Amino acid sequence: IKGGPGYACFPEEAHDTAPSQLISAGRVYQAERNADWVRDIWPFLARRVRHILGSLNADGFYICRRLSGNSYSFHTSCNAWDTFCFGHADGYSAALAYRGLRNAEVLASVAGDSCMAAQCAESAQRLRAAFVPTLFNPATGWLAGWRSADDELHDHAMHFVTALAATYGILDEVQARAMLGRLEAKRGAAGLDAFRYGLAPQFAPVPACDHWVEGGWSRKEVPHRTDGADTFGIFTNGGITPCFAGFYLRALSHFGFTETADRLSDQLLESFDAGRFEGCLNGAECYTPDGMPSGYEGTLSHSYHVLLAIGQYKGWIKPLEPEWWPA
Repeated sequence: IKGGPGYACFPEEAHDTAPSQLISAGRVYQAERNADWVRDIWPFLARRVRHILGSLNADGFYICRRLSGNSYSFHTSCNAWDTFCFGHADGYSAALAYRGLRNAEVLASVAGDSCMAAQCAESAQRLRAAFVPTLFNPATGWLAGWRSADDELHDHAMHFVTALAATYGILDEVQARAMLGRLEAKRGAAGLDAFRYGLAPQFAPVPACDHWVEGGWSRKEVPHRTDGADTFGIFTNGGITPCFAGFYLRALSHFGFTETADRLSDQLLESFDAGRFEGCLNGAECYTPDGMPSGYEGTLSHSYHVLLAIGQYKGWIKPLEPEWWPA
């Protein structure tokens, strides 16, 4: 938070970094109301707030200006799911930015910066209002992963964007239930109905034009077919993984899709108990549908995030509520 070097430490390109720091600081303060701590770190958090405020477009949506997200650009991602060409109007980072601004509204007030608190509140509402108009795909009925600088939607049924928007209150209840219902139908049609290895982060193949290809290096999940179907189920191109499954689980459980939530929770708990996602560089963070490791890292922090959602769904962990709390 105080500006030391680290992985993804450049918020202009790692567009989920600034929102993530604000969310983390906000949750720490919500759990332990230490105003002195907030005042100590506020000058550093304010930098992250200024980055978000300075990255809003005329509609109020959070924009990565360094990466276009255009097909055939083959650049790296502007967020943690870093093998695709997320860029420009990135739904994952923007959902985090909304939550980050809501947390920063309170943190700024505690730090005595009433002007920035008001800016955060106003900007959060503008971002919320811009979310569905920017990313909704009428052809599918859910939110696309990103809208690129050339104004094209990139929709590969990346469920975690819609799930985050539903969970954070960006979508109203009617929108959330309708979009999640369509995603559940898509998941079923794709045959993704066993969860012992996790859940594919997207329910459709990512075409070759939207993959990151570094220096001409063609990784195993980068398809040869233009539609991406030849590698669907391998590594990040539809590989089965616990990564990002926690967002979908939270949304399913909150909006009444309990049958899927039950099976997802129970099967993943059995796998964690068996140590299925552990190991050093053994690829066990991603599996093919038939159970072959297809990643490269093995033990990965993203994989274990789903345990929080499972604990909350089972009632073993009480969520910090309300999501937005008074100063």
